[in-house]
Amino acid sequence: MIYALVDGKPTRPTATGQRAACGCCGGAEMISVCGSQVAWHWRHAVGADCDSWAAGKETPWHHDWKMRIGEGDPARIERVMVRDGVTHRADAVATHPDGDIVVEVQHSGLSQVELTQREDFYGRMVWLMDESGFGRSWYLGREHFQVKRKFGRPVILDTVNASNQQVLILLKPSIAPGVMCGERLDGGEWRAAVDRATAPLAPCEWCKRYMAKLQEKAEAQRAIEEAIERRRQESVARAIAASEAASLARAQREAEDRKAAEARARRAAELQHWRSVRLRPGDQAAIEADLRRLDAEAERRGRLVLRHPPSCG
Repeated sequence: MIYALVDGKPTRPTATGQRAACGCCGGAEMISVCGSQVAWHWRHAVGADCDSWAAGKETPWHHDWKMRIGEGDPARIERVMVRDGVTHRADAVATHPDGDIVVEVQHSGLSQVELTQREDFYGRMVWLMDESGFGRSWYLGREHFQVKRKFGRPVILDTVNASNQQVLILLKPSIAPGVMCGERLDGGEWRAAVDRATAPLAPCEWCKRYMAKLQEKAEAQRAIEEAIERRRQESVARAIAASEAASLARAQREAEDRKAAEARARRAAELQHWRSVRLRPGDQAAIEADLRRLDAEAERRGRLVLRHPPSCG
């Protein structure tokens, strides 16, 4: 923390080992840290920081930005905010004609869950990040970035140009999914960046063209998927038709086989009958007449019958 309470007044540390009280958690003991590796600050003498979002060391970059935005006013630097019984410290609060705006100064990366939690807690806010805090992104051109994380609030990106000069890029969520639309400002124009962050974002021509390309790609992909689905359905229909045709042919073959088996069974029964019957000489004529009649019927039905009866005995 930049400020702690000494005799009830917000005070910055001037030497290592000073004692003060925390103005956030109700007076816990603080001790000053004034080294050469980190910015001079206060930390809790015992235990971790009372704000779970204040993990990590206070870097000079982080310290300087909080002082610039708060303009050295203790009331606007590390302001304690309470929502639904939960307490956190806003890094800095910038003045604005429409009301104060929380500026969350972020040097280290955040997960999507942590990012969304802070946006929901602070409400009216903007992010001020360097490239480390901004996380993985791809520069698309014309100050537009494809970002991996979903920002619900504007982002002021602190970076440098090709001449190693400080540049601020004000980024807002675009109409294109996952794209932040940007405006380049000089390094000293942070107040203008904060003021413009609250203005509605009008879709620029680049965003419109990019969105049109995305829609064109989506339509092409959808057409490909529909063609693949049609081919799949046609293949399934052909497979079903082939299966039904094979089933019908198999049923026909089975019916023919049953008919042939029945014909063979009838012929075997007739042969067995003629072998078992003992004929009398007087019955020869009647039997021959019956055989001729059977032969005639067999010709009409295409059946094979026994042409000659066994001899009389």
